[in-house]
Amino acid sequence: MSEQHVAVIGFIFGAVFGGGGLISLIIARRERQANIDLTDGNAVKVMQEIYKEFAKDTALEIGQMKEEIKMLREVIKKQQTDCAACYNNPNRI
Repeated sequence: MSEQHVAVIGFIFGAVFGGGGLISLIIARRERQANIDLTDGNAVKVMQEIYKEFAKDTALEIGQMKEEIKMLREVIKKQQTDCAACYNNPNRI
């Protein structure tokens, strides 16, 4: 074999086997980008689920607080009625 044949064969091997490195680099980059996009999509889903759970819990707590306020107003009203005629009540009728 002449030097030209060796150079051509070397070039072909380099293109076939070395070019695969370039192709695998491009494919790996695309896979990383796809994984990043997938991760970002999952993060958004997780955040949405957390927000829904937070909103649900908050609504429940607000409902409980409203019931407690209603009950406390009734207790205060009863106390005011019971003490309307008390001797030490400055607002005595």
